[in-house]
Amino acid sequence: MENQMEKEKNIKKILLGCSIAAVVILAVIFAVSFFGKGKSDIKDTDVVAVVNGDNITVKQAKFYIYMSQANYETYAVLSGQEIDWESEAEDEDGTMINAANVLREEAMQILYKQVLFMQKAKEWGLTLNDEEKAEVKEEVDKFYKESDDDLLDRLGADRELINSIYTDVKMYTKVCEKILEDKEITVTDEETHQGMFSMAIIDSSKTDSPEDTGKAMLDRIKAGESIKYVADVYGVELSVGNVGKNTFKNELGELCLSLKTGESGMVTVGDYTYVVFCENDDDKEATEIAKEQLIEEKEAAIIDEYFTELKKSATIDLKEDVLKKIKVKGNIITSEDVEKYTTSDAEPEDK
Repeated sequence: MENQMEKEKNIKKILLGCSIAAVVILAVIFAVSFFGKGKSDIKDTDVVAVVNGDNITVKQAKFYIYMSQANYETYAVLSGQEIDWESEAEDEDGTMINAANVLREEAMQILYKQVLFMQKAKEWGLTLNDEEKAEVKEEVDKFYKESDDDLLDRLGADRELINSIYTDVKMYTKVCEKILEDKEITVTDEETHQGMFSMAIIDSSKTDSPEDTGKAMLDRIKAGESIKYVADVYGVELSVGNVGKNTFKNELGELCLSLKTGESGMVTVGDYTYVVFCENDDDKEATEIAKEQLIEEKEAAIIDEYFTELKKSATIDLKEDVLKKIKVKGNIITSEDVEKYTTSDAEPEDK
């Protein structure tokens, strides 16, 4: 819903104004299948960076660059959009940033964290036990079992790479657990309380009198007609979702949080008028999920802070000339690919 209200002013305009889509398995599939394509004047064994004496190779960097590319393109396909990896946008500080360079930078940050955390694992004497090694093997086997023959042909002999990735993820998790073991993380009900709302979104660029339309819709809803029916009558977009204290830090959020179950209201924010109906002012299931998510966010913040401090004291030698030679070419993922490797449950229309 936020994307209806504001547009990013930085590089995220290129990358669809969103975080990396959580379509990890699909991204892995296409990152690996794209991995060896195209001629290059660099070799997979070439070194792209050295972190405290440990090498990061072109092979590793390529994988994570293509992983990010695949994630963004998956989201783009699902959103009916396209990404031009050669395009540029103005960042918040006024500098021009190339979209492909964003992928490269993201990949290197992931790899820096991975190498530094693996070095910490060695320092702390952390290893994978037999049970954890078996879990890695099971996850890798499952990955290959769920991939069809055509995909496996495209993957080639990269099972070693997939195995190393799952192994690193498992070890990374152990390092994170070690970092968090003496941290007490709490969240309050006020921070995470969620309500469920239906929201008719009236775009002023598509409606001559958005507030008059909103008032007319609100009157019909208060008279007993469903917001879905009214939105359909007026041809207005309807969004349904949870809203909490930090979802909308503006008049829209204030309106939602003021409504009790069955109540409705209207507010205009920027170019949009919102007609809101409160389906449930105390969505307990969503609140529990929000608590878990907030705990994860706080844990991630602690881990990121630890990484930032670790990086400050690290000796990192980035071979920028090598990194720039890793080409970012579109597109790894097509609509046919997404349709083939994902499924969606269509909601039946109300009658």
